[in-house]
Amino acid sequence: MSSEKSKTVELRTGIIPAARYADKLRRVAIAAFKDVAPIDVIIRDVSELNKRLFKIIAEERKYEKTDFIRIIISATYDDINKRLIFGEPTIERLIPESKLQQVYEDKMKNLINEYERKMKELEEKLRKEYEERVSKEASRIKSQYEQRINELNKIIENYKNRVEKLEKEVSHLQSIIKQIHEMTSTILSR
Repeated sequence: MSSEKSKTVELRTGIIPAARYADKLRRVAIAAFKDVAPIDVIIRDVSELNKRLFKIIAEERKYEKTDFIRIIISATYDDINKRLIFGEPTIERLIPESKLQQVYEDKMKNLINEYERKMKELEEKLRKEYEERVSKEASRIKSQYEQRINELNKIIENYKNRVEKLEKEVSHLQSIIKQIHEMTSTILSR
């Protein structure tokens, strides 16, 4: 650290529990600016920064106190206005491997459940489409069958009518033949 009156530093907390960020950031800022800025200014401005960070860490991102985080933020001491000016913070949450494994397993379980649900929906949709197609095809075949049956019934009816007509004609012809036969017998018997 140099003894210059205006200085920009990147403050890094290292990996810490979220509950300890305010104390750690205060100590890092004091160590970085102790030769440049008065301690009361550092404490005042870091306190304001910590309020801002609390909103991000606890309220917006809803990190647990036991979550491990790392904060990196640039800070500049403004000698004219006697204050620290902070840039945008980078806040990283570090997740233990066991937690990552659990998150992974939960995510995979959710994906598998979602996949199975969608497969069931798709199977149901395909089954309904298949049943509709089969039903339409069955209706079409039934309609064609009924039409053919009606046509065959008409043909059968026509044949019955012709057979009846022919039977009448045959009966009439038999009657004529019988008469001819009787006439011939009578003529021959004389």
